[in-house]
Amino acid sequence: LLHGLGKLQPLLKNLPLSMRSTEEVVQHVADNTPHVIPSFGQLRDESQLLITRSFKLTKKFLFPQFLQGENTPHNLWELKEMVQTEGDEALKFHLLVIIAVMCAQGGDDQDKLCSSLFLDQERGTQLLLCIQCLRQLVDSPPQTIYWGYIVNHARN
Repeated sequence: LLHGLGKLQPLLKNLPLSMRSTEEVVQHVADNTPHVIPSFGQLRDESQLLITRSFKLTKKFLFPQFLQGENTPHNLWELKEMVQTEGDEALKFHLLVIIAVMCAQGGDDQDKLCSSLFLDQERGTQLLLCIQCLRQLVDSPPQTIYWGYIVNHARN
């Protein structure tokens, strides 16, 4: 829902051109006009901070690109820097959100409500591989994680 807010054209027209990413728009709204998203304001401070950090993480590291093998070791280095600076809770939360979104994609087929239409076995295998690689983020160099993922991605 918050990501959708960051894409509303009437809202975007009232913001500076420099503020166009979904994450920046949502953060601006949360900070300056909290009545627009009152449920966010009802969250505990820790939960608000977790969501805010998750948005910052999205600006630095696009998980879907990593899933497709489109990121570079530098992207992993930036993610590692953020995790070392701010802790890994935002990364864990962000991964949970991504998994939930992937499970919901294509979920409008009423005949298949017992499973995800998008997150099938093949995509689920790749998702687990990504998560396994990211678990090494603190202890391994970004190049090792990157190439380990690329090699395993190619094998699958």
